[in-house]
Amino acid sequence: MHLELSRGTVRPLRESDAESLARHADNRAIWRNLRDLFPHPYRIEHAREFIARVSAAEPQTCFAIEVAGEAVGVIGFALRRDVERVSAEIGYWLGEPYWGRGIMTEVLGAVTARAIEAHGLTRVYAVPYAWSLGSCRVLEKAGYELEGRLRRSAIKDGRVVDQWLYARVPGADAPVIRYRAMAREEIERIWTIDRSETIRGFYELREGRLVLKPELYEARGWPPGEAQKYTPRLVACFERGGWFVGAYDGERLCGCAVLDTPRLGPERDLLLLDMLHVSRAYRGRGIGTALFERARRLVRQAGARGLYISATPSEHTIGFYTGFGATPIGVPDPELLALEPDDIHLVCPL
Repeated sequence: MHLELSRGTVRPLRESDAESLARHADNRAIWRNLRDLFPHPYRIEHAREFIARVSAAEPQTCFAIEVAGEAVGVIGFALRRDVERVSAEIGYWLGEPYWGRGIMTEVLGAVTARAIEAHGLTRVYAVPYAWSLGSCRVLEKAGYELEGRLRRSAIKDGRVVDQWLYARVPGADAPVIRYRAMAREEIERIWTIDRSETIRGFYELREGRLVLKPELYEARGWPPGEAQKYTPRLVACFERGGWFVGAYDGERLCGCAVLDTPRLGPERDLLLLDMLHVSRAYRGRGIGTALFERARRLVRQAGARGLYISATPSEHTIGFYTGFGATPIGVPDPELLALEPDDIHLVCPL
């Protein structure tokens, strides 16, 4: 998951986050509102162990909250199992210097929406302690509703305490996104996806490093001639066994991912993610993540070791893929480079 928000960024945790996380987490005021699994005092060794553990989980459900380039908190959700597999419990913490700025409310709302969409959830809930009024306010502002009080349900800091039960349940009138394989005759419908977006920066590759250059640009949609140029390529991909996965709101195609079959990379162990797009009105709801995860599952089933991605260099697009661990490839595929010379070529291991 990678979410670029107005007050910060939600992204996968990195080993380099350990120092900043330990510094912010070593706070009794934070520990007092979390489970006892969260240690106090909180040392850098705790941060390193935590990052290693959650980074190895599949699927990843725990993420860093980054503000001004530094990891200052964590948000995560625990997917329930068996008959409760449509539910998840969410939890979070934020460094005290960042309280009261609206950061947590924005992060909680965005991650909840993404979790619901990506994992097909019908309910996300939280159980803050009765004394945690700040957390209750955050939940309410993020669209959670108070369902009840769990009396004497927990013991924390030597006291038996009540907990509040908050939940966010998608409304019955909210559109349900369905995912399925696309048919050959649906390829032309890909061009109905609204690719427009406001771009605030572009990446360049300098000596193997991604460097962001601020630049405001309003992308109006597909470039002129794109459908004519790429439809034959997509048809050929389909006919040689490529995978086409569509995201549908009813009969409307609102997103798609295309995975080609030829092996790429120095070891010939990568499959090409030829396309991944979500219509503008449907972004921020986890559809892109859901499509990407389906592509990764297909790569595993094919016995390949990763994805080759030729990506538009916009800030959001590169941020999306690097959020899954993608990095610039050493030597781009010459045919793909000639096709899209301005793209940044990435490899994303499984």
